Formats: sequence, C-alpha cells, structure tokens
Amino acid sequence: MTMMQRNIIMKILQIYCFLLVLDGAVPSLPVLTGPDMAYLGSKATFQCCAAVSSLPVTYRLMKSRHMVATVTRSRENHPAEFVITVTAAKEGSYHCMVTAGGNTTASNTLSCALDALSASGTRITSEPDPAVLYEGSRLVLSCDVVVESNLTYTWFFNRSTVTPKTSPSLRPAGSKLVVERVTSLHAGLYSCMTMARLKENRTSSSREVQVTVKVFLSQPRITFSISKESNGYGGNVTCWTSRGSPPASFYLLLDGEEVASFNATESMLVTFPVATAPARDMGTAQCRVKTEVQELQSETLTLVVVPVGGHVKVEVQYLYGADSKMAAAQLHCLTSRGTFPSFSWLLNNSVLLVEVHPRPHLQSAMSSTRYGLVDGGRSLILTMMDPGESGSYRCRVRDSFDDSSPWFESPAVRVQIIDATLTTTEIISISFCCFLLLVLVVGTVCVMKRMGDCRWANVSRATTTNSGSHLLPVTHSLTTQRKQSRATRINYDVHNQTLEIPVQQDAPIP
Repeated sequence: MTMMQRNIIMKILQIYCFLLVLDGAVPSLPVLTGPDMAYLGSKATFQCCAAVSSLPVTYRLMKSRHMVATVTRSRENHPAEFVITVTAAKEGSYHCMVTAGGNTTASNTLSCALDALSASGTRITSEPDPAVLYEGSRLVLSCDVVVESNLTYTWFFNRSTVTPKTSPSLRPAGSKLVVERVTSLHAGLYSCMTMARLKENRTSSSREVQVTVKVFLSQPRITFSISKESNGYGGNVTCWTSRGSPPASFYLLLDGEEVASFNATESMLVTFPVATAPARDMGTAQCRVKTEVQELQSETLTLVVVPVGGHVKVEVQYLYGADSKMAAAQLHCLTSRGTFPSFSWLLNNSVLLVEVHPRPHLQSAMSSTRYGLVDGGRSLILTMMDPGESGSYRCRVRDSFDDSSPWFESPAVRVQIIDATLTTTEIISISFCCFLLLVLVVGTVCVMKRMGDCRWANVSRATTTNSGSHLLPVTHSLTTQRKQSRATRINYDVHNQTLEIPVQQDAPIP
C-alpha cells in the first residue's frame, strides 16, 4: 500500500465520520483512523472522530496503556487530529479514548507497523574508520539501519552486486561485509541496499563509501644524472620506489648527512638538485623514504662523473633459431671508461638512425623492421638476416651530457650474414659421420685397453717366474755342500721382460 493510497483511505474515513455527525447517527464507538505503517523520521497523522452531544470533548491518543497525546474540542463536528514523529518506540497498537459529559468510550484499535527504511536511514560504517588501511589488514563494513527486523541486504562494489562468483574474496554476512586481508584490488566504492519485507517491499540505499588501500613501500632506488648548463654543470639525484602509497617523506643524504627533504603527496618519485662537475668525486648519496608505518633507505651511490675515453671495440654475437637459421646478430659496443656514455652506430661509414627501446630486452628490439637498440644504445640488434645487411659496423661513444665532446670510435667489424641452412640429407650425413666417428673412437679405446691387459698379464707371469728363481740358490747351496759340481746359468732378457733359467745338474749324488 502506497502513501497516496493511505491518504485516500484516511480522507474517506474523515468524510464518513463527518457524515455520521451530520446525520445525527451516534456510533457505538469512536473511530480512529491512521497509517498502518510509518517510516522512521516521518510524521504520522491519526484522527479520532466521535458523535457526541455534550461539549467540550476530550480526545486522548493511547498506545497500549500509555497516553501519547490529548486534544480538547469545544465545537462539534471537529474530529481530533494527532501528529507524531515516528521513532522506533512508536511502533505498536493505538486506540482513542473520548470523554464527553463524564462518559468515556474507547475507539477501535489500530496497529501501526514501523518501516525502518527512510531516505536517510541507511548508512555504512567501517572498521577502521575512516576506511583507509594498508594491504593485509582486516576490513569490516556494516550496513546500519535504526531497526533491523524484516530486512534483507545487498552489497555493491564499484556499483556491481557482490556475489561469491563475481567477488570471491568479499564475504557478505547479512548486514556486514568482511575482507580478511585487503589488497589493492579491494580499493573502491562500496554501498549497500536494504529491503523491508512488510505489506510491501521497499528499498533504501546508502551513500557510497570510499575504501582506500595503501601499499607498503618497496626498497627505494637512487640514480644520478648530469647535464651541461650555460654556467657550468648541474646534477640531479632521483629517488623513487616502485611500490608504495603517498604521502611519504623523501630525504637526501650526502656522506651520511641529511641535506634535503621533500613530502610527496602524489608521485613516489622525487628529484634533488646537487652540485657536480666532470672528473670530480662528490662523495656518496643515499635516499631515505618514510611513511607513518615504514622507513627504508636505498643503496649508497657514489657521485662521480668519469668522462668517456680510452679504447672502444665492438663484439658480435650471432643468434640461431630452432630451424638452424640465423635469426639475429647482436653487436655490443664496449668502452674502457665513461659514466654517462652516448652511443652511435655506423654501417659502412653511414650513421644508423635507430630507435632506442626503453626496456633492455632482445624481444622488444627484434620487433623492429631492420634494426633495434637496447641497453641505452649500447647493443645493436640486426633483425633482418639478409645478405644485404652484411657490411662493416662501427660504434662511437661520447659524453651524453655534453654534445660538444669528441667521439671515440671503435675499429670496423665485418658482419657477414649468410643464408645457409642445413637440408635433411645434410643433417643425416653429418649425423652418420658423427656416429661412425664415435664407433671408431670406442673401438680404438677397446683395442688399446685389450693390448694393455695382455701386456699386464705378461709382466705378471715374468714377475712370478722371477720370484721362483730366488728359491733356486737355496736348493743349490744345499746340493753344493754335498757335491760341489753344479753349474747354473741365468740369462735375463731385460728388453722382453722375460726370464730364462736353464739349469745343468751333475750326476746324482751316490
């Protein structure tokens, strides 16, 4: 039943009460009219009419046994009207007591149910409050209404309904939404909608609440750069973190002493100017980053600028694919010294205009049509493996901060690109030759091992025979004592490692 329908019914009852008075019909009981459901914070109007002949008439609006309001009328045909502000305590049964001429009568009983939903009655509270927390923390959102009976709750994240399928990490539990360990993915707008299930379904939505998830700091990093200005040279020390949520305070330390600071509220990158000059040692620099929960320091960086110079050379590396074709050639320019080098490449004495890829990856450079530069121009990638790309390549280097500094060039290196691939027949032939070579090697090893075993066996037999010859002199000495007529001839063949022992004995001893 809508509010318009309730107002219409109330008007009809008022007219009915008025007609009763005009017609002189005296009802047995007063008639109480009013809403059967009221919203929190709204105004509810009750009317009590009675046909009485005695004046004045006192009307009392009762809630159970407690009087809510009273009105006295001194004229006829004027029903009593009661306007009350709806609160949680106003829900219940109402009736009207009419007193006239010393007689008191009670009206009918009217039940007024309370609808907890109102335009401003639904709101979200958070733990913590405000809803600003670091990743890994616990978040609890509550959808609060004044009266929580007969209500259903629906949660929204970034204006999409929260369900186990769409948001598995969010756990709605009635009027609460719990996130055990928040991440940056949980940052966004949250709202809730409540629906009262009384005689009619009515919904009420809360305002959106912004949940901010802060990210912990990563290890700070530090870099140093130099540029040539009209009145000399200027240096910059840059401090940044790849992860972290502002605000954060950045500090610059030179030789361990804090010399500058900056409070970053948007970007986690800060640049500090420093005095510098080429070929001058300016000490060490370090960055410190501090938030309300963390304080981290970067590695130490030596502030020194070494001009480019010395020997420059080019190294070539050929890269092959799985099909045995030459896929790319990579040229590296190596210089003996220089802190901030700027590279340039030449092919057959002509400068190559090539784009430098910001990421030092070979795959990013090979996406180019012909050439690609990586590692700040230090490496040149030849991506089109055509014989026409062959030629003499050179690199030259100078200081990046001074365009008027001289170039240091490397000797020319000849890069020969051939379109040579192995056919199936060639691969089979090479494989067979390798197999045959392997068989020959294994066979040779086996033969040599066999010959070595035979030679060792001969040496073993010779050694055994030689050991037996040491026993002969003992036997011969005993025989000589009996009969001094025994001749022994022992010939040794040292070269063949054999031992001959012919023994000539005399006639037996009688």
